[in-house]
Amino acid sequence: QVLNYGAGRKLLYEELAIKVAKLSEMNKHYQPLCCRMLKNLYGCFPKKEILEAVCSQMIRGGCQKESDFIWYEQAVQQQLSLTRLYEHFLYSLPRGYNQAIPKQALLYFCYEHDLKLKSKEVLYENVLHFFGTETKLYKDYEKVISQFAVEQALKSRISRRLAVIYDKMIYADMIDSALAKALPSLLRSYRIRCSNPQMKYVVACYEELTEEAVYLLENGIAYVPIFSNKVTLLFQDSYGNRYTQISHIKTRTLNKPELEERCFELEPKQPMLLLAACKKAVDEEINKENKEILERAVSQLSLHPLYYRKLVHKLTEYYQSEECKKEDVELLPVLAEEAELLTKKQRDGLCEALIRHDYIKEAFGMINQYACKIKKESLQKLCNSMIVGKMFDEKELLLYMSFKVYEKELTDNAILGYLCEHFNGTCKEMYEILIASVKEKAETYDMEERLLGQMMFTREISKLDQVFALYLAKKETKETIVKAYFTIKSAEYFLHDIPASDKVFDYLEGVIKNTKEKEKLSTIYLLALSKYYSGLPKLEEEQKQLCQFIVDQLLEEGMVFPYFKQLSGKIQIPEEILDQGILQYIGHEDSKIELQIRILPNEEEFHRDDMRRVYQGVFIKQKILFEGEIMEYEIYEQKNNEKVLVKEGSIACDIREDRDKSGRFSLLNQMSLCLSLKEEQRLKETMEEYIQKNATVEKLFQLL
Repeated sequence: QVLNYGAGRKLLYEELAIKVAKLSEMNKHYQPLCCRMLKNLYGCFPKKEILEAVCSQMIRGGCQKESDFIWYEQAVQQQLSLTRLYEHFLYSLPRGYNQAIPKQALLYFCYEHDLKLKSKEVLYENVLHFFGTETKLYKDYEKVISQFAVEQALKSRISRRLAVIYDKMIYADMIDSALAKALPSLLRSYRIRCSNPQMKYVVACYEELTEEAVYLLENGIAYVPIFSNKVTLLFQDSYGNRYTQISHIKTRTLNKPELEERCFELEPKQPMLLLAACKKAVDEEINKENKEILERAVSQLSLHPLYYRKLVHKLTEYYQSEECKKEDVELLPVLAEEAELLTKKQRDGLCEALIRHDYIKEAFGMINQYACKIKKESLQKLCNSMIVGKMFDEKELLLYMSFKVYEKELTDNAILGYLCEHFNGTCKEMYEILIASVKEKAETYDMEERLLGQMMFTREISKLDQVFALYLAKKETKETIVKAYFTIKSAEYFLHDIPASDKVFDYLEGVIKNTKEKEKLSTIYLLALSKYYSGLPKLEEEQKQLCQFIVDQLLEEGMVFPYFKQLSGKIQIPEEILDQGILQYIGHEDSKIELQIRILPNEEEFHRDDMRRVYQGVFIKQKILFEGEIMEYEIYEQKNNEKVLVKEGSIACDIREDRDKSGRFSLLNQMSLCLSLKEEQRLKETMEEYIQKNATVEKLFQLL
């Protein structure tokens, strides 16, 4: 302290000051007071010995502040030989130091490399900045600096000085795969300087990506890789609040396009370079090279949905082009799995591409999930491939699509066969498919049988005969289907007067003749065949016998119909039936009817009368009418709680010329006619004949 006091007031002489300086070197530990005293002595006596003592003390104390640099600089200039002098010279180098480091220091560091990382940056940047490439010193450092540059690049480190080192020392031909992965973030790095002390982080948000990158602000500076001009920089404080309107300065640290290209060649999957290349490819016409870039971007980057759609739209254009081959579309199935990110139009295009390149299951899955709308030719290919390859799980959807193909008239045998095997629609649709299949000689499976059953169940029987003919052409038929068909034809003929072909009646004749238990025969068969016989001009002997059996069977069951009278000349019909007028009305099985009649000329008012149901919806009224009598009738049916007139007309006495005139009913009619014509002689003869016949009947057939 005494020496420090004396030095401060310049009370010491030079010789003493030098001795004090030498004695201080014996102190192996740093003492701040001693160091301050030596600095004061050097201010009084700027001698080399005192400067050496000052620097020795500072080195022992690890003094490396910028304020310490002036002492180390003087020591270097005076070429003092102190251990770790040059290291501390470098450690304390001021930020604004803008001149070449002394040559002796540079020569020293050619052999000694135990430096801190930042000091190495300072040293190497100074060499590159102030020494030309042809100088010996540069060449001595070149290999070391190059190695350092590669090491730091692999660690993705960046600073203002490192940027200079990378710019000078990294060349395209020295980039390998490892360096190509790390270097792009350095080449696209920007120095962000923010003067707001509240801000702690810089957040880079790309509109093309869903992810964001966060970088620490150190002393108001951050190095941020930016690969797109569509990036938004946000500033975040220590509480997590983010801001957009923060003043800052953005400076590009490196601009080496040739290095970027080399990196992309070696490592095309590098995310940030891939994004930059992708943006360029999107703006150009799509080709195979651009397609590969876009595919890598879609599969590797976390793209924003909007940007993802843009890329997929571009890819889909290529996949649908003639230039695109099967080996170029490996990504197609992957895109199909992520189709929910796309618009409907893009899904449609993607589905078209899948079909074009035979990704049938994937295309079918997209249609099943998103109802994609595709061209009819593509739909045909899809359905055909699914059917031939037997890949279908969703039968209903495949059926629907196959039917749509059929409607567009683009079907083939496979599709027609599939429709015949599985399709169930309206009778009209099924009939048209069946006819088309027969025409194209496609397999119809059991379509005829199913269609027949449906037609008969729904009563849509306009094409029943044609379908039945195709059904009979099959090797195997079901008896129940055949019986049902002929039952329908019999009912149509009997109930609705719809003509039937001769084969129908041939079948009915065969069934009735060959059935042993004839009481079990279907009534409609008997009705249809007997009605058919009534319309024939003549019957064969075998037909007469069959007809007589049928009529007898019907009469036994209490059934009488108007057409029985037409059979009177062919078989035996009871006299009382021929003597009656027979009124028939055909309604429905559940019809409720009411009959109103009056007999002219004797009755003026209609009165209610009975009309019995003889078969399902067939109602019959039998009434004896004499010569000159006319029965007028009105038939009402209950519909929706209202009585509706459904039929009206009249029936007159019918005396056929071919009938036996000797019957009692016929004789009564003849008497009536003679009476009206005043033919007394003929009236007398007819009355005598009637009395004789009546007496004969009473004599021969007595009541029990």
